[in-house]
Amino acid sequence: NLPTFESSCKEVSQVYNAFDQLYKVVRFANTAFLAGDLNAANNFLTDALELFKQLNNSKAIGIANNNLGNTMLTMYRTLQRMGEYSICGMSKYDIVVKGKSYFDASIDLGEEAIARINDEEGWSTNYLLFMQQLSNRYFNRAMFLLVTRDDYEKSGLLGDAVNLGFTDLKTSQDMDIEVVDNGDQVGYKGNKAVYFSLLLGRIRGILLLMKMSLPDKWGIEDMFDSAVELVVAARKDPEENVLFNDVAFAGRMQELDALIIDYFSCIKKDTKQAARIGIRMLIEDEYVLP
Repeated sequence: NLPTFESSCKEVSQVYNAFDQLYKVVRFANTAFLAGDLNAANNFLTDALELFKQLNNSKAIGIANNNLGNTMLTMYRTLQRMGEYSICGMSKYDIVVKGKSYFDASIDLGEEAIARINDEEGWSTNYLLFMQQLSNRYFNRAMFLLVTRDDYEKSGLLGDAVNLGFTDLKTSQDMDIEVVDNGDQVGYKGNKAVYFSLLLGRIRGILLLMKMSLPDKWGIEDMFDSAVELVVAARKDPEENVLFNDVAFAGRMQELDALIIDYFSCIKKDTKQAARIGIRMLIEDEYVLP
């Protein structure tokens, strides 16, 4: 919960109560989403979006739209997996239209924000932080467009979903590179644990697309190499050990190895190499077995 706050000023109390309500709504939405209750997550996030609009908080509006877009993507994938036509009162075509709208709004607000920061601050840590957030939104929309490509045109939307999706994917990749390459220039090192999670998220997304017979236009093996280098460098340099604050070295390697095993077994069809990696964890990593 938010810290208890008391004020004799009616206006201040109203602002606090509004933010307290917003905090609870977002927390409930996240809890529902992680628990698999997509209907509750959608309802909570929709309520949150309306509240953010009333407060005219553009950053929060952008985040809520992005989260709703991700919820639509999860709903669509659930429909595909279950072979159903509708979920939470929405057909798959409704979901495609809504999801595209949410992601469009999220990216438009992100572009406005980063342009404003560029005008006010130029290249700065704040600028790179916003660029990384915007990159995530482009990546999310790319995933949505490519996953829903078979029903995109049927939903009445314009454009080719595959071309649009790969354009967004390239935009996200360019932004990721720009953040890393220009970080030292402005004194922005970033959080290694956050960056490692970002790499794993990108890898999971590209793996999903490859399993759908779409080409790897990002370079998944380069991302695997970058993730391994990050873990090894963090182990050698005590200053980088923030990567192991919550998860030990063995755990980080297991997170990565699980994806490499998936890649070799499902994409490369090399079950022997996948098995070798699995055995490596059993032999080399600590605490794999109780």
